[in-house]
Amino acid sequence: MALNKQTITIYTICWNEIFLLPHFFEHYKWANKIIVYDNGSDDGSQDFVKAQPKGELRFYDTKNKQNNDIMIDIKNNCWKGDTSDWVVVCDVDEFLMGHEKLRKYAGRVCVFECKMWEMVSKEVPSDFKSVTMKSYGPKRHFKSICFSPKIKEIKYTPGAHHSHPIPNNKIEDEDIVCYHYSCLSEDYLVKRWKRYATRIGKNDLIKRYTDNYLWEEGKIREEYRRRLCLAQPNS
Repeated sequence: MALNKQTITIYTICWNEIFLLPHFFEHYKWANKIIVYDNGSDDGSQDFVKAQPKGELRFYDTKNKQNNDIMIDIKNNCWKGDTSDWVVVCDVDEFLMGHEKLRKYAGRVCVFECKMWEMVSKEVPSDFKSVTMKSYGPKRHFKSICFSPKIKEIKYTPGAHHSHPIPNNKIEDEDIVCYHYSCLSEDYLVKRWKRYATRIGKNDLIKRYTDNYLWEEGKIREEYRRRLCLAQPNS
């Protein structure tokens, strides 16, 4: 349902995310449309999206190798021409929170700098609402996943953690944030990063876009424990 007749479109990129997609669609049920760019999933992700009333499946091909340059090009351009009031450009494990607050910015041509919270769970949850711990590192960690498609450019850098929009009308609203569901148990993080490591292409290796996926298992587990130690109750 639209918020006060405002329309919102979600754009995301997917490769074999059959576990996350049901949670993703359930969370973004308030959006008008959810557009998924699929990179050759073979785990049922494509069939799941096709079956969703609000889902729209699009495809891109990287020859079974992850290529961040192509992913960023999609994120920088997929929303252009969209006539919605707002667009959300995110990964499948990123959930915009506080969407109801967008109504007060109706008509603004702006980009939201959303504070990124790492959602931390000791066991893989069956319902993401049960994840009650969140972590925020010592460094400033924001991501511009929500903005007006009336801007001319978003200009994400690889990873999309930084943007240089035109016009540069960035807004920080403490109620409009991003929950990143990546640390859904220690073993989950290890398996997820190791799975991604099998697809890292030559381009990403040369440019060192995703070095963390190549970490030894012990270092990944150490990173999970670090985030768990930083976690606080999600009030």
